[in-house]
Amino acid sequence: MLTGLKRRVSASAALAAVIFLSVVAAAFGYAFEEYYGNVELCGTGCYIQSGGAHTFTYNSGWHTDTGFPYLACQLFNHEGENVVENQSGSCNVSRGNNGHYVWARVYNESGGGEDKVEGWAHTN
Repeated sequence: MLTGLKRRVSASAALAAVIFLSVVAAAFGYAFEEYYGNVELCGTGCYIQSGGAHTFTYNSGWHTDTGFPYLACQLFNHEGENVVENQSGSCNVSRGNNGHYVWARVYNESGGGEDKVEGWAHTN
């Protein structure tokens, strides 16, 4: 009988730990985040894009090859929302959370050969 009780206590403690960690992770996590890309992009205006539009407030892009291609991170929609930041090797762009749905893109603007590029965007 004692072993059954120990098992129930252990199972209850494990369940409580899982619930606690889920709550803590949700408190510190983002409402939605998406990794995208991780593909070879040509160096003249080719881009990767998020799977769909969300209320993204942050977008980051980087290359996974050698060198430092010139990249542009963008958050945009067709209603006039358009925020872009350019950098060599990696880029980051952010905007206020105004409730507009935007796509996240990373352009390879290096003008050279292909570079492997990926991106990550999140909402608040």
